[in-house]
Amino acid sequence: VVSTQSTGKNALSDSYIVTLFRDEVVNIHAMFIEVFERYKGHRKLVQMVQEAAVSFAKDTPLKHAGRRNYLRLMLSEMINIVTSSPGLIAPKLLLLLDAMSAATGEVLWLVRNFATDWRKHRVKVTPDNFNDPLMAQLLHGIDTLSRLIKNYHPLIKRYFLQYLKQSDCIELRHIIQNFPAPEEESLLLTSFIDKLGGLDITNIDAEEDFKPLRIDWQRLQAYTNVSQSQLQLKQHENLAVCMNTIEYHSRCVDSMDILLKEVTDLSNLCFYQKFIQDSFQKCLERSDTAPYSVVYAGICSHFINTCNDYCPEEHCFIGKKSIDLANHFLDMTAREAQRYLEQYCLERIQMHMLTHPSFGAQLMAEARNNKEREAKKERPAPPIPLPGAESKKSKLEDMTQMDKNFAKMVSHLQALNTLPNLVVWQHTFAPREYIIHHLDELFNRLISQYIFQEGSTQHIQLPSIMSHRLVGLMDVFRQLESYITLDTSRIFNVILLQHTQPEANTPGPTLASQYTNWYLAKLEEHIKSGEVCFAPLRKCFVRKHQMAPNFNAELYTNIAELQALAKMLGPYGIKFLGDQLMEICERHVHEMLSIVTENKELLIQLRACTMDQFPTSMVSKQLKRHDVFLSHCIVVGALFNFRRLTVSALQTVVGKRAPFLQKCILDYKTNIRPEVDPSIPDEMASAAGFEVDADPALCAAIQKHCTTPNSETLWTLFNVMVAVTLPLQSLDANSVYRTPIEGHENNLHCVSTAVTWLSNCVYTNLVRSGLEKEPLNVILKERMREFVEKVSERMLKLQLEEDKELQKDIKQRDSLFILLEKMVRDSNHITYDMLENNFPFTILRNSFRAVYENKKKKQQKIENEI
Repeated sequence: VVSTQSTGKNALSDSYIVTLFRDEVVNIHAMFIEVFERYKGHRKLVQMVQEAAVSFAKDTPLKHAGRRNYLRLMLSEMINIVTSSPGLIAPKLLLLLDAMSAATGEVLWLVRNFATDWRKHRVKVTPDNFNDPLMAQLLHGIDTLSRLIKNYHPLIKRYFLQYLKQSDCIELRHIIQNFPAPEEESLLLTSFIDKLGGLDITNIDAEEDFKPLRIDWQRLQAYTNVSQSQLQLKQHENLAVCMNTIEYHSRCVDSMDILLKEVTDLSNLCFYQKFIQDSFQKCLERSDTAPYSVVYAGICSHFINTCNDYCPEEHCFIGKKSIDLANHFLDMTAREAQRYLEQYCLERIQMHMLTHPSFGAQLMAEARNNKEREAKKERPAPPIPLPGAESKKSKLEDMTQMDKNFAKMVSHLQALNTLPNLVVWQHTFAPREYIIHHLDELFNRLISQYIFQEGSTQHIQLPSIMSHRLVGLMDVFRQLESYITLDTSRIFNVILLQHTQPEANTPGPTLASQYTNWYLAKLEEHIKSGEVCFAPLRKCFVRKHQMAPNFNAELYTNIAELQALAKMLGPYGIKFLGDQLMEICERHVHEMLSIVTENKELLIQLRACTMDQFPTSMVSKQLKRHDVFLSHCIVVGALFNFRRLTVSALQTVVGKRAPFLQKCILDYKTNIRPEVDPSIPDEMASAAGFEVDADPALCAAIQKHCTTPNSETLWTLFNVMVAVTLPLQSLDANSVYRTPIEGHENNLHCVSTAVTWLSNCVYTNLVRSGLEKEPLNVILKERMREFVEKVSERMLKLQLEEDKELQKDIKQRDSLFILLEKMVRDSNHITYDMLENNFPFTILRNSFRAVYENKKKKQQKIENEI
């Protein structure tokens, strides 16, 4: 009686509640007390139950906490031993199963006590005693050992097949050799030996079914445990031990999944979602447990074990519940990894920007300012931290915020890298795909975040700085390959390729669309207002006044920045930029053609007459909106020059990236066969960065203006309009030729580019559409000759102008004459001989001399003032 009471007290002290079914529990202490109080003389038993309840509240949580710590340590050691020495897994299988069973029992004990509302019970228990922040490690140990046993099941099967035939069979034969057994029992024992002796241990792949043997063993137990049986099993303990061992060994061969299910079944957690989610959240918050967070998704595969064939309606409900929960756990783990990675990326990119030349310039400026302060005996500014200063630590244990973010990021990535796949209710999850999806989203979002300068949505980031940040961002992503099986090259290829397109399947604008819209809007706006002009000598756009606000043209359009832009956008992005640019130019061309149509009759007369019949003053009075026409022409020419700069930058970038491909395209274009449509090699060459005579994007943009029979006449009058309006710019003081940039202050030199490009593309379209029957070179040469004659004629008219009032207003005659020489350099169909036949070179040389002498006079005047 004393032994029974002691055992009962220990059992009552170990647990306060017992599971009846799923999440239905019963308070065993209250039940015992209620039963014992009904009868007299059981006061000591009631007191024993009450003492057991007090002991449970005081000691049991700590005892189970220590047991869980011990199991965590032992499971970890077992995993290391089995991983390093797989040959031990079969001999020590029973020990592994015992450890997993004990760990599973501890998890279930903690779960049902955690879910109990202790306010409704008499026992004073602190709920925090049932919180285990390291629960994930225990679950990970159970899950990992279970997977190792499944992975090495062929090894286990070979071991136990050999054990059954070469050990168990011999021992059983020795036991029943002189065994007095009735006929029926003797037949069962003989069948056991025959089954074990007939095993083929050489063919491990053969399926073995020991279920009939185990059923016969149960039948034998039933026969030998009745009082009338001649053979009493309790008198032959060695037979029972041997047969139970055989049953265990046979189950290790053909029923390992069922055996593991019985030992590690955590399906009851399906009904304790609050515990799972709280435990999972605590797991994510700690760096030491985060690597095991995926185990919670693995537990969801156990939930379906709660169902049975007697209630098939539950399969669908619990199955969907397990799938949703597993998806939630994997997604949350990936989101946490993404969150810490984003913080780490922001800090790393800030550090990476310290290696940019702009930071060196900042250090130099700060050093110069400090010297000036020292000369004035002022207090110097605090020093700027240099690159690498963050790596200096007094102790190795000192961790910065970036170090902490990096550690947490790595722990979450390792969690997702633990399992290649996870099966939950016939659905296969790939944990790595979750992080890949979030990495794609993060990489795209960070690119979009860095497009504009900090604190501004009007000023876009310099392409060189954006490219430098992209390099830093890609370095961080490449670093992830050390912690997770990941193909970062695929992420770069997919996301960066999408950013070379105008639109992508990801939210937010792309690099191509943002840079294209910003560049074209700024250039068009400032060219129209006359704030910037194109500098052929410097191959960029410059500000008319160095203090002009809003747009630093030299900084954004120089060769280095455009090459960085071409490197980011690639051929696709530069092609999109060219298409959008040509659409803008087409609108300006449409306006110019409408003005030409408005002045059609006068232009026909000007084309046929000589310069004596129409003096300059008469032309300026009779031509309608000639100033608007020329302003449109200047904008178009400036945009064409920007197109030329971007194509040249693309040629440099492609030449470095794919020189052999570029040379092949150039060879194909140079040696094209006559029967091949020239538009095909032109498009290929333009995409590779080569400048062609007829730009494909411009040809496509103005195609609709070259489809009628009157198109050829209209474009001829267009050239006449340009020829007769150019001399009128000599009256404009802004038409001065600036030698530092080798261009006119009002972008008048861009008219030459506009006429050349438009003529090439227009007559190319006319020839391809069949409206012009003559060869392209012949007709272009003829039209350019006619244009040179007309413009030279109008220029010479300025030299011989009889209107004295007009002569006083002509201030930029020399600057205007220089434009003729630029037309020869821009066009392949205008030669110096053609120009000299219509315009004396003496005047041209005198104009250059006058312009450069004027420059020297201005410099001397400035020096004298200084």
